[in-house]
This record gives sequence, C-alpha cells and structure tokens, in this order.
Amino acid sequence: MTGFKVDLTALTEAAQGLTDTVNDVSDESVTDIVSDPAALGHDGLAGTLSYFCSRWQVGVRSLAKDGQIIAGRLTNNVLGYQQAEREIHG
Repeated sequence: MTGFKVDLTALTEAAQGLTDTVNDVSDESVTDIVSDPAALGHDGLAGTLSYFCSRWQVGVRSLAKDGQIIAGRLTNNVLGYQQAEREIHG
C-alpha cells in the first residue's frame, strides 16, 4: 500500500502567515500615501498619484480577499486531515 504524508504544521503555519499578512495589509491604506499638491509641488503629479493609489487600493483589497479565502481553505484542509486521522485511528 502506498501512502502519503501531509505536514499539518506547515499547512497551519501557511494559513496563519496568510492571515497575518492580510491583517497587516488591512491595517494600512495605499490611499494614505501623501498626494497633497502642496507637499508634492505639482497639481498634475498629485492628481496622478491620487488616481494611482486609489486603483492600487482596489488591487490590494482584492488580493487580501483572495488571501483570506486561501487561508480559510488551508485551515479547512488541516481540520479535514485531522478528522480523517481520528477516524482511522479511533
């Protein structure tokens, strides 16, 4: 019989790492980057930077949402493997 082994610790750590990263990203906003014309010295540059940051923020939110989904799936896999182990050995 051929078997396989799943490193549940690695899956758990990966899920936690993703969750931590998503939380870090969620605490900051790209739109907080200074785009004040007085600070930048040019109205056109300030407008362009503001537009860029608002678009970038959309991408960051999308990546954070995907990260949450992946972390949840990793956690569900860990729980599924643990349940299977209990049923096999129990």
